[in-house]
Amino acid sequence: MRKFGTSRFTAMIILAGLAAAVAPALHAAQQPPDVGIVLLDRDVADHDWSADGKWIVYSKRNAKDSLFDIWLIKPDGSGKLNLSEAKNSALPAGNCGCVVWHPSGDYFVFTAQNPDATGAKANRMAEPGVGLNCNLWAANRAADKAWKLTALTSSMFPHGVNHPQFSPDGKKLCWAEALGKYSWSTGMEWGQWAVMTADFAVEKGVPSITNPRKYTPGKQKCYFETHHFSRDGSKVLFSGNLEDGQVTTGLDIHELDLATGNATRLTKTLADWDEHSHLSPDGKTIAWMSSAGLGVKFESSKFPEWMKYLKSELWLMNADGSNQRRITFFNQPGHPDREWFIKTVADSPRVAVSDISYSKTGTTLALTLAYEGAAGAVGTAMVLLDVSKRR
Repeated sequence: MRKFGTSRFTAMIILAGLAAAVAPALHAAQQPPDVGIVLLDRDVADHDWSADGKWIVYSKRNAKDSLFDIWLIKPDGSGKLNLSEAKNSALPAGNCGCVVWHPSGDYFVFTAQNPDATGAKANRMAEPGVGLNCNLWAANRAADKAWKLTALTSSMFPHGVNHPQFSPDGKKLCWAEALGKYSWSTGMEWGQWAVMTADFAVEKGVPSITNPRKYTPGKQKCYFETHHFSRDGSKVLFSGNLEDGQVTTGLDIHELDLATGNATRLTKTLADWDEHSHLSPDGKTIAWMSSAGLGVKFESSKFPEWMKYLKSELWLMNADGSNQRRITFFNQPGHPDREWFIKTVADSPRVAVSDISYSKTGTTLALTLAYEGAAGAVGTAMVLLDVSKRR
């Protein structure tokens, strides 16, 4: 009996040791790979870091009505707050998004759906990133005061606004504006747009814009989408299909010189989708999303049909357009990025890097990752990517 007990005890020790050795291996196998990416929130359209790096303001779809609200969150995931539903919120009803901080941190500017643009179709067209039948608004940080900055009227051939951006000194605002002109000709399926700039000021606590200026550079006056000012405020990064015959889904990244009105083309793919270009805080690097190398073919560029086909990744290039390189691989089978996405976000056949914003230090990028969900529905997630792990 004593020998049996000893043998049994020894066996238990051995089994316990094996279990201790095997358990971490099993646990590790269940964990997503460490690719320097952290999931921050879901159902997010766009985002922007505060100048002090302590907060991210962003738009998030509300599960109750499917419209987008404006939220705050800290980079560590704490402090999450829906400003649209906060006590004494002055933010307008309807879709709100494309939100950007003023460098002071005291205000943010965003797009908001016009109150007379109602119904399911109007709601879809007014979502952040589309912006039709929307106007620019400003709000204070507490969101208990809000002011309308533009006065575009709603119509069946809608005007609209998209992706406002502040100059580094906060004295200028740029945005893309739909001019209410549409046709089915190549490149015009999304209508005619312009790059707009204006002076931004706050007097007696009330923000306003003055001296608006319109730019439509290039051979083809079609779609323009604004993304970022240069460090000195003299240039604006934007995407557009400026070449003759260039399709809307073949956007390229350009840099607009505000003094001359001329645009320099930084990506030259014609057929690939290049968008959401943002300059690093040191002014040396541009981050953007591209469908290059993924074999994407669009059977239709009509909204929202193109959403059935788009795949894209995060790319970096030097500020002059040189040294273009892809740094994420969410669509590549077997890659750690792909494995991380499947285990952390969703097992989706398509992923599209969407909105991009740099942290104050430039060491971290916030990304919106759009993906094909159940029954073809589009899901989104906001993640933080450690840029240092991509060098």
